[in-house]
Amino acid sequence: MVQWIAKTLAEEAEREELDEDRVRGALLELQEQYETGDIEEAEYDREERSLLERLNTIREIKAGRG
Repeated sequence: MVQWIAKTLAEEAEREELDEDRVRGALLELQEQYETGDIEEAEYDREERSLLERLNTIREIKAGRG
């Protein structure tokens, strides 16, 4: 039972880490924060670059599985 729970939790964590929609949502939220003046351009650029790298990594991982 414990092994099943651990395996299920690990699978869910991996699914969340590889969720492109989640990263795209974060990009949209970041853009909104920038447009409303909640964050400066430098922070926007830094965060956008990080999210885009994450999105590319997810796609590379998924392509390697296919």
